[in-house]
Amino acid sequence: MQLADATPRSEVWRALHGAATLQSNCGKIVIAVSEDIDPLSMDAVLWSLAYRTNPIEDVHLVPHRGGVQGAQYGPKTSDSGMLVDATRKYPMAPLALPTREYMEHARALWEELDLYPLNVQSPWHGYGLGDWTDRWETFARRAATGDWELSAKTRSRASIAGSRRKAPPASMTSRRSHRLGRTLIPRDQRAPSRPATRARIPIASMASPCVTYFTPLFHCEM
Repeated sequence: MQLADATPRSEVWRALHGAATLQSNCGKIVIAVSEDIDPLSMDAVLWSLAYRTNPIEDVHLVPHRGGVQGAQYGPKTSDSGMLVDATRKYPMAPLALPTREYMEHARALWEELDLYPLNVQSPWHGYGLGDWTDRWETFARRAATGDWELSAKTRSRASIAGSRRKAPPASMTSRRSHRLGRTLIPRDQRAPSRPATRARIPIASMASPCVTYFTPLFHCEM
């Protein structure tokens, strides 16, 4: 059975019990899924069972049921039922498939080339499930269009700005150096240091079928 998103759990269990007792000769195993799951697709239902079910909390066994499948083959005339809440209960990462626009474009190219007819089954494209921000969406679209470096620079500036720390007061530095047995040398008497060279080290980007993960450019002082 399929239920709308954000359905209260009390209503989910009410619906499961109602479906299980609708007819006495059926309803031995009843599974509730969210509206993004096609109840007619066994693959989708099994995926929902795997990713959205905690058996110790989401499975109820109903005893003393009569007339359900299998009861007539044993010595007992009664049987039991199993109710499973496989609905989405909290935000999740996007489905690991390309988004709809890319899949529709690929399907159009497939049909244009007059290839073997496709048998599209749900889910056939990725979609958000709550755990995805607008900022991540911007980064993902930039990566898909080849503008990932723009996001990398933005992330790099934010990282550098966040890693900066205020210099400690002179008195604190003096106390620390005295405690460690060091001798402070005036800045104008120090040996010249090598000029800082900013190196841009590109890190290879990683692509997932659903979302594009990327690692920004790291700026290192050498």
